[in-house]
This record gives sequence, structure tokens and C-alpha cells, in this order.
Amino acid sequence: MAFIDLFRPQWKHSDPRVRRAAIEKLTDQALLTDIAKNDSDSDVCLAAAGKLTDQTVAQAEYAYIAKHAKYLRVRLAAAVRLANQALAQAVYADIARSTPSFSFRTSETVVYGDAAKNDGEWGTRRMAVEKLTDQTLLADVARNASGSSLGLAAVEKLTDQALLADIAKNCESMAWAAVKRLADQALLTDIATSDRVREDVGLVALERLDDQAVLARIATSDCQLKVRLAAVTKLDDQAILAKIATSDVGDVRALAARRLGSYPGPLVTEQLIALLEDPDPWVRREACSQLGERGDPQALRPLVAALERSLKTPDNILPSVVSEACSALRRLASEHRDLPGFEVAIIPLLSAGNIALDEIVMGTRERARAAVPILVTAAIGNGAATARHLAIVQLGEIFAADPCAAEPPVIPLLRIMTARCPVPEGWSGVPSDWRWDWLYACERALTIILEASPQRIPVSELRTLARTPDIELCRDVMDDDGYYTRVEKHNFVQPWRCLAVAELARRLPSGLQQ
Repeated sequence: MAFIDLFRPQWKHSDPRVRRAAIEKLTDQALLTDIAKNDSDSDVCLAAAGKLTDQTVAQAEYAYIAKHAKYLRVRLAAAVRLANQALAQAVYADIARSTPSFSFRTSETVVYGDAAKNDGEWGTRRMAVEKLTDQTLLADVARNASGSSLGLAAVEKLTDQALLADIAKNCESMAWAAVKRLADQALLTDIATSDRVREDVGLVALERLDDQAVLARIATSDCQLKVRLAAVTKLDDQAILAKIATSDVGDVRALAARRLGSYPGPLVTEQLIALLEDPDPWVRREACSQLGERGDPQALRPLVAALERSLKTPDNILPSVVSEACSALRRLASEHRDLPGFEVAIIPLLSAGNIALDEIVMGTRERARAAVPILVTAAIGNGAATARHLAIVQLGEIFAADPCAAEPPVIPLLRIMTARCPVPEGWSGVPSDWRWDWLYACERALTIILEASPQRIPVSELRTLARTPDIELCRDVMDDDGYYTRVEKHNFVQPWRCLAVAELARRLPSGLQQ
């Protein structure tokens, strides 16, 4: 602060900041006009002009400041505030001629465009953007102010489709906003399939497409996978979806299969059945799922065949093709209880160890009785222990629900009792729950046969049953604190021994020892 500042008014202070603060308190229009014209600091001039109430005078001062201010920022700010367009044009032309950084054009866009790009004050730049109409300059502002609200404001004023497409491709931070302004289908297609744009930008472009042929081309192109999948999602032409279901990428084929499943008709069922032999497990799994949802009996045998193939060559996806095929068969069995032919699914389902077997076997009495010979054969066969155990469990449930179902295969059922309980792979012994399932099924079957027609069991078979050895069962023992700390083993007399002995005693009261 100079010594003389102590003796003169604040608006004449040597410090421009003090003068600007003093202007805020001034109301004398003549004085404000004088300051606006004659102050050495352009910011002070601009502030004084802003306090003028006479807009005619104020506009003249803005024009003077725009022509003669020291700083380009202030000159541009004054030009932006001009309301008289004829006067503004003269000012813009003068700025364009006197400033080497501008190319001379008698257009307001020259001033506003440069203001928006170079001015450090956000408010001034925003006003410039709002007044801009030149599409090329708006695009230039969007590129230079990328990532800011100013750039977004410039993009919002753009209508030129080619410029918007160029920003979408080459200005990463403004690409998303530019794509949302695009309507030209050809440009949107180009962006969606371009490898120069981000994935999310390609997806936004795709959302604005509705031409089925274009979407089909994108779905089968070599662009980004998510864009291709999004294109398939927007397709609603059944013939196109069927064609895409044979494309080169498994994920695309799987999604096409899912979309196909929503269309009715036997033709779609045939197309899905064909996909059961696809090399990609994801496609096979989706085909199984959609066939189950459709509930078409035509799919029964193809699903069984697909299950058998998957059991031979297991996949490593979750849920697996095996589980989806089993679920599809279960839905078919529940929806078509009177449909014959489900017996073909029993052995594959036993091998899969799937609970869908219960729906198929126990669906109707006729279906259960038809399943008994197959289950008995599986129980005494050389298959996996899990399959044999599951067959025994199902037999027990069938006999409990329908005693007459135990009548036809008498001798094979007796072979289950004289055979050893299956041991699961990797186990040194039989789990206790497996033994109990086996005991229950065998005892239930023999009781039913003896009650219904005991004469069907030869004496030789009864003697064999009576001589079957005890079995060893394990029991977990709990300590006083409620923890299972040890296992007790004890011998258990097989229940059918007692039944066989009693029947022998009834038939041969005097020759039981023979």
C-alpha cells in the first residue's frame, strides 16, 4: 500500500483488489461509468460495468472493454455479455483481427469457441458454450474440455452425427455422452463393432440399434463378446436366432439357445435337440434347460442320450450338463405322468445319482411297476456302488407305496438279500445309512412276498436266506458333553433270516434241520 492511499478514496487505491472491493459499495452511475472507462485494471473495469443499471451505457462499456482490455480473458468475458448482436459482431470481428490466435470470421462462434477453450473461469466458459451454435467449435470444446461438465454441455448441444461419432471413437471421456446423442444407425453400427471404443460405449451404441439384420451381423461379427451377446439379447427373429445358434462362439450359441427356448412350436424343439450334440458344454446345458422348460415329450429320448454322453465325458462347468439333463427329465416326468417310455431314463439317472429318479419312478403306479425289474437288475449288477444303492432305495420306496409291485421279480429280489451291500468308491467299508437303506428295502420286499404268495419262494431259497451271516453296523457314541467321540461296532442279525426261518418252520415243521 502506497502512502498516498491513506488520503484518497478506496476506488482509487493502488491495489486493484481493494478497488474491486470498493466498487461493490458504489452506486453513483457516473462514477461507475468513469471507472469502467478509465481504470487501469481490466477486471476493475469489468466489475464497474457490471454495476451499471443503464444497460445502454453498460453495453457500451462492455464493448469498450472487449476492444481495449489488457487481458484476453477479460475481453472475451465482456464480449460474451453483449446483448446487441450487431454491436457484438463488430466486437467479435475486432477481436478476431487483433488476436493472432483467432482465424478471422465475422461470426459469434469465433469468440465463444475460443472463450470456451481457453478461459480459466468456468462461468465465462459455460456462457460461451451456451451461446455457441457452430458444430465444429462445439466438438472442439468437447474434445478440449473432456471429462468435465463443460465438455458434457458442449456434447449436449451437438447435433452433427458425424462429429458425435468422431468424439465417440476418439475422445474416451466424452464417448458415452456422444453415443447417447447419436441416432444414425450406420454410425451406431460402426461404433458398436469398432475395436477402438470401450466395451461400455459399444454396448450403449448397441442399445440404440433396432434393425434386426444389423443386430444379426453384429452377433456374428468378431467384435467384443459382450457386444455380441447384447445383440443376441435384442434379437426377436426366430430364424435369425436359429442361425446364430450355429455361430463360432460357444457363449453366443448358448444365449441364442436360451432365446430360442421362448418361442413355441415343434421346429424350435428340433433346433434345441440338435444343440444337445454341440461341442461346447455351456450350449448343451442351455439346450437341456430350455427343453425341460418347454416340456415337449419329443425331447425325452434325446435328453436321455445327452445324459448318457455326458456321463461318459463329464464336463467341469457348474451346474453341469448332467444336472441340467436330469432336471429336464424330472420336469418332463412331472408334466406328463401318463406318458410311457420313461423307463429308458432309469439307468442313466441311476448312474448320475440324481433325485430326478424319484419323480420318474414314483410318478404313477404303472410307471413304478415298470421300473421294478430295471431297478432290481441294477441293484444286483456290477454297476457303480452309488447307482446300486440308489436302486435299492427306490425299490424300498416302491414296495412301501405298492406291495404288489414286489410280486413279479421274486428270485432277483432274493439275490439282493444274499448279495453284499455295495461299498462306495474310496471307502473301506459301507456307510451305516447305506446299510440301513439296504436292510429296509430287503426286509420290506421279503415281508410283502411272504404275505402275498409265500409259495413262490422255493425252500432252497429260504434256506439260503436263513443262513445269511450277521452284518456289522457302526454307531456313533456321544459323550457327556454332547460330542460324538467314538464309534461302537456290533453285529446285527439280518431281519430276513428270522422271516426265512419262520417260513421254513411253517412249511417243514418236522424237517427244519434238512
